[in-house]
Amino acid sequence: MLKRKAKLTRNKLNYLLQRFQWSSSGAHRELCNLKGRSDDECQNYLRVFGRQGPNKFLVCGTNAYKPLCRQFTIKVSPR
Repeated sequence: MLKRKAKLTRNKLNYLLQRFQWSSSGAHRELCNLKGRSDDECQNYLRVFGRQGPNKFLVCGTNAYKPLCRQFTIKVSPR
């Protein structure tokens, strides 16, 4: 199984267009640690990345063992 910390990047050729940082809250990480999980296990790892439209994406992560999904809309600026 592939693990990736919850960071999304959008690239075009060799330069970065956008970056999204999606970390678990401190409270969720603390609760996860209290349940005996390591700091590394209590991060937010992406599990699902799906396109819902031209600029909409559904992203789901482990969220410190409290799974959570979010919808992201990417704003495209005219050139």
